[in-house]
Amino acid sequence: MELEALGGAFHLDLVARAGDVLLLAEVLDRLSVDDVARAFMFSHLIQQEELISGRFEYILVAKVVPPGVREMAPKVGVTVLRIANELRLPGSIRRGGPVVSKLSNEKSWRVVASLLRFGPTSIREISLRTEVSYGWAYATISRMEQMGLATRTRDGVAVTDMEKLLNGLAWERPLKGLWLDRDQKIAGNDVLEAGRILSEHLSENGIAHAFTGPTAGGLYSGYAHRFDRLYVYLDHEDPDLAIGPLEDPFGTISVTVLRADRDVFSKSQAQNGLLLASEAQTLLDLAGMGASAWDLTLEVARHYASAGGG
Repeated sequence: MELEALGGAFHLDLVARAGDVLLLAEVLDRLSVDDVARAFMFSHLIQQEELISGRFEYILVAKVVPPGVREMAPKVGVTVLRIANELRLPGSIRRGGPVVSKLSNEKSWRVVASLLRFGPTSIREISLRTEVSYGWAYATISRMEQMGLATRTRDGVAVTDMEKLLNGLAWERPLKGLWLDRDQKIAGNDVLEAGRILSEHLSENGIAHAFTGPTAGGLYSGYAHRFDRLYVYLDHEDPDLAIGPLEDPFGTISVTVLRADRDVFSKSQAQNGLLLASEAQTLLDLAGMGASAWDLTLEVARHYASAGGG
């Protein structure tokens, strides 16, 4: 792992070499037993996952070091340095690694989706595959373990309860929270034809877009699902203006425009004449529809998992 990436993964204040030893330093105001325990845990993870080849030393630097902490640190292989009170520490004193409150946030969902798709995997593999820092991947997995959604096995981390996970996502990120003010009606013999017409219109006008929800879910999974509504993310300041030329008060197909809360456009893919949000994004959006799309959500989740490893 590159030194810069290593520092970001574990929220270190300094990563440097002293001869053949790699120094990993964290600067804190006052040390606690928890700080030493965390440093020990990180050291163990670095060794276990072979993130560093060769020798390294984990150092905690602080102004205040209680006697009990000073005695404990060398017993677990953590070096403690006390500095003078008058020295100024970096402006932001970190108290531990990243804290994950929602599995549906952009970085954590990449970790969760990777687990669903590829099955039991090491945290290091997840971090590399998703381009999420090791520290964030570790925090996400820890949060999943606390919620009873994942466990660590000899083969790596695995999801233990997919349905409970999907139910939780519906509460965390309801899709209705991304709906814009009003639906629009467009013409079409069926929802896919209407979607193709809309996708062609948006593409011709240079408007980034990505269909999601039942439209994309049905195409990805092949699951037959009746629906007469299109869900689409638009990268446009005025959705009414973007879709306006196709609006038909007598149309039978409703268009629900969604506000993108993350990058949903760069990984969109063309299928059946429509630009679809990625399958991982579609799964998250379907989960956010709750009971109204539950059967389709499960089908997409199963399809997504079965395609893993390819």
